[in-house]
Amino acid sequence: MSDFETGEASLWYPSDRSAALKRAGTQAAEGARMEKLLAVAILLGCGGAAPSVSDEDDLTTPGALAAGNVFRLEGAATAAGDLLYLQLGAGGRFAWTRCYDAACAAPVREDGTWQLARSASGRRSIRFYQRGPAGDPAAHFHSAYAYAVSRDGARLWLRADGGARPFIMKAAAEADLCATSGGSWSDATHACDCRAGWPIAWSPGAGGCWQSPPAGESACDATQGSWTDDDPGLIGTYCECGIGRHLTGGGCVANRF
Repeated sequence: MSDFETGEASLWYPSDRSAALKRAGTQAAEGARMEKLLAVAILLGCGGAAPSVSDEDDLTTPGALAAGNVFRLEGAATAAGDLLYLQLGAGGRFAWTRCYDAACAAPVREDGTWQLARSASGRRSIRFYQRGPAGDPAAHFHSAYAYAVSRDGARLWLRADGGARPFIMKAAAEADLCATSGGSWSDATHACDCRAGWPIAWSPGAGGCWQSPPAGESACDATQGSWTDDDPGLIGTYCECGIGRHLTGGGCVANRF
């Protein structure tokens, strides 16, 4: 049985190649190996080219991933655009820890909104958006990732728009992220107690309990951030800096890596 969603191969690969892969996968082990190769081929594109996933074709919603999914990177980050953690939250909100430099020396924790999309030509992508600075609540396009997902949802293959190669993320349980980051998980409330007050924050997209930048409302306002009062973003902070910027202890600063 294929590990991919129904119709995954026909959406991503020419039908003759799909049929060949099915014939080759007569044994379970061989089938699993071919599925992994297929996922890599999906994300790299034919001939190793990197097809754009940020075009504005007519889009439909494929419904392959669901709100509540949390993933962590498998292996080490090696390129700008790699995601260490990704939380696809309810209401179209996301939180992630993203590399902006090739060495991933200073990963950034951010949040915003997400959308699953499939172009008329069949390309699937996850699109991410962030609001603007203070006074600009509109959703601005940030980036897109081509994706393939296993049937059981345990693995997610991603390739950033324009990226040279895919990377793999594995499903992560919030309770595990809570425990490994020093928190205490409650099954009854489905919540993590990080055992400390602000600026210690909880967010699966940040890898669990984390030391958020201690910027207060004054610093946020002075640097054109949007203060959320008692309603933290999905990343666990109270200051939204907007696209192209990130939060530090002194407020919002431009992304320069």
